[in-house]
This record gives sequence, structure tokens and C-alpha cells, in this order.
Amino acid sequence: MAFWILTTSTYSLLSGIPVPALLLLTYVGGYLFSLNLVLLLTIYLRTPGLVVLISFFSLGSVFVFGGAINYYELIEGNLSSLFFSSFSNPYVLWIAYSLGRNLISQIYVGVAVDLSLALIFLLMSFKAFRVIEL
Repeated sequence: MAFWILTTSTYSLLSGIPVPALLLLTYVGGYLFSLNLVLLLTIYLRTPGLVVLISFFSLGSVFVFGGAINYYELIEGNLSSLFFSSFSNPYVLWIAYSLGRNLISQIYVGVAVDLSLALIFLLMSFKAFRVIEL
């Protein structure tokens, strides 16, 4: 994992394109959230086909419907509710940020929720794996 983060940061640095550290953290948080959710499903369900279907459906629905909710809230101008939905697809907020909206606090909350959920899923997976191991 550390190697992956190192290579991503190195590639970003060598590309010559300035990439904000929070954007890299957004990417890493989303990756860890997805990875640990699939790990949790794999340990609990133990059926490869079912794990693939449920993980595609759950991750896809969180990302697509979360993005739709974020777009709707941005269009309506209800920025306070973005704190609740920003974890589902923070890239919508990054697009709005690039267009001049100040949404850094909502992005921070979204990344923090992503990383918190990733940690919770990892701990649940570890606990379930220990039960299986015994």
C-alpha cells in the first residue's frame, strides 16, 4: 500500500502538473474505501460470484447516486447538505471547486468519512477473519 501511494505521488510530481495534496488524499481515501468494502464482502460472503455482483452494485450505486445527489445539491445551492453526501462522490465537488465554488470544507469531510469507513470496514474484516481462522 505504501508503495502504491509512493508511486502515485512520484508520478504526480514527475508529470509537472500541480496536483493538490487533498486531491491525492481523495483518491487514496476512495481507493481504501472500495478495497476494504470488497474485502469485507469477500470474508463475509465467501462466494466469488456473489461478492463481485454485490460489490459492483454497492460501489456503483454509492458512486453514481451520490454523484447525482451532489449535482442536485449544487444546482439547488444547498451547500450545507453536501457535508452528508460528499463522501459518496467527492469528485463532483472537485469539479465545482475548479469552477470557482469554495467547497474545501465539504471535500475534507467527505475524505474523512471515506477514510473512517475504510478503517471500520478493515477492522470488521480483521475481526471476521480472526473468527474464520480459529
